[in-house]
Amino acid sequence: MNMPKIVISKQVLGRLDAMLGTTGYDHLGKLGAYLLDELARAQVVGDDELPPQVVSMHRKVRFRDDAAGRETEAVLVYPEELGTVPHALSVLTPVGAALLGLSEGQSMGYQTPDGREKTLTVVKVFR
Repeated sequence: MNMPKIVISKQVLGRLDAMLGTTGYDHLGKLGAYLLDELARAQVVGDDELPPQVVSMHRKVRFRDDAAGRETEAVLVYPEELGTVPHALSVLTPVGAALLGLSEGQSMGYQTPDGREKTLTVVKVFR
């Protein structure tokens, strides 16, 4: 699968970069390296220039597990916000990292913690 274009805001890039630098991404293993690679290839835009159809922090997203056909709604959050936001999904999970920066209609492959390859598709992003 080709890597889809992803877009993130300067603020999100800065916070994730600082978070990964402070905690050390190496303790996250493959997930930390994956997220750093995603940040490196992302198109970075001003905070007020992020299109509304792009998955970003604190935005609610509906996505589909392409193999199962099951749709899920979640709000992408930083790890310390888990438990404070209904339907929260941490950006430091394989699904959260895969969703970051995708636009409606885009699909992305990712690896589950047990090593399986899966694909998800963004159905809708809510503001």
